[in-house]
Amino acid sequence: MDMERIILKKQRLELPRYRERIRVLRSDFPFAWWVSLDWRKEPDVLTGINHMAGWLIYLARKQGAHLMPCMAYEPIFTGKRFSLHMVLLSDRRINVRALRACWKHGYGHIKIYKHDLGGSEYTFGGHMAEPTRLFCSGKKPCKVNRKGKVFCTHELSGEVMI
Repeated sequence: MDMERIILKKQRLELPRYRERIRVLRSDFPFAWWVSLDWRKEPDVLTGINHMAGWLIYLARKQGAHLMPCMAYEPIFTGKRFSLHMVLLSDRRINVRALRACWKHGYGHIKIYKHDLGGSEYTFGGHMAEPTRLFCSGKKPCKVNRKGKVFCTHELSGEVMI
């Protein structure tokens, strides 16, 4: 059996845990969006994840926010175009138009996240999950050194990994 299929089978068993973790993170990050990112020119997985990370770093610095993406990407075995899906959590309110305007690699489908509509099930039920990490703005009380390294002071309640 294909390794991606095995991972997806395990993820489907963990769907209630993913959903609960997103609900818990909402206490630290009260604003949330469901995001689907597509590319004009299809990248490989690593390039696509790097584009998304660059987008989130830029967005966090421009908006002065802490962002926590709970994301997954299209499995290779499906044969579909590469796309990223995520529940994007933030400690600051960001306009949906501002989120879309910052995505320069293709089309970004972005809606306000509602916990009861099944966004977490769609994201983690049929897509390969990526580890979650915090994207920081580097603005006070956090700081950025001369080399660009961000030192974040944002406290999270509980474990971070999804």
